[in-house]
Amino acid sequence: MSCTHIPRITLTLCALALCLQLLPEALQSLLYFDRALLSGSPVASLSLITAHWIHADWSHLVWNLVALGVLGTILEQHSARLLVSAVIAGTIGVNALLLSPVATIDQYCGLSGLLNTLLGVGLYEAWRRTRAPGVAFLACLCLCKLGVELWWQQSLFTDFSWPPYVPAHLAGLVATPLALLWANPGSIFHKMQVWRSA
Repeated sequence: MSCTHIPRITLTLCALALCLQLLPEALQSLLYFDRALLSGSPVASLSLITAHWIHADWSHLVWNLVALGVLGTILEQHSARLLVSAVIAGTIGVNALLLSPVATIDQYCGLSGLLNTLLGVGLYEAWRRTRAPGVAFLACLCLCKLGVELWWQQSLFTDFSWPPYVPAHLAGLVATPLALLWANPGSIFHKMQVWRSA
C-alpha cells in the first residue's frame, strides 16, 4: 500500500470529535454518558455513542486526538476494516462496562477506553507481521502502565477536569479479540479448524 495513502476514516473521526467540542456547553452536556438519564429518554441512549467522541476539556481532546491520529492511521494503512472493527468493538466493550453493575461512575466521556482497543489491535497486528522483540516489549510496557493505573486509579500522564476512569481502558483492551474476529473472521475460523485437526 502506498505510503501517501490518506487515512480518510481517521481524519473523519478526528473531525467529528473536534466538531462536537465546538458545540455550546449546554449541548455538549447532553452528549456525555449519564446513567441517570438513560432510563428516562430513548434519545439519551445515543450518549452510548456520543460519549466516546465528546471530551471534558480541550486538553482532554488534544491528547485523545493525537493518540487517535497515530493509532488510527497505523490501522487504516493496514486495513480500513481493521480500524472500523476496532472502533466498534471498543465502543461495545467500554459500554458493557459502563452499563454493568461493577461500574463505579455515573458519567463518562472521552476516547481513552476505545483507544485501548486500537492499541491492542495495533500491537497484535505488529506482532503477527514481524514477531519483533520490540513489539513484545512495547506490549509489556503498555500492560505494566495499565496495571499501575488500575492500582493507583489514576492516569500516569494526563490530568483533566474529569478524573480518568481507568477500568474503561482495561475494557477497551479486553475488546481487542472481538475487533480482530470482526476484521478477519475467515482467518480466526481457519485457525480453529487447524487446531482441531492437529
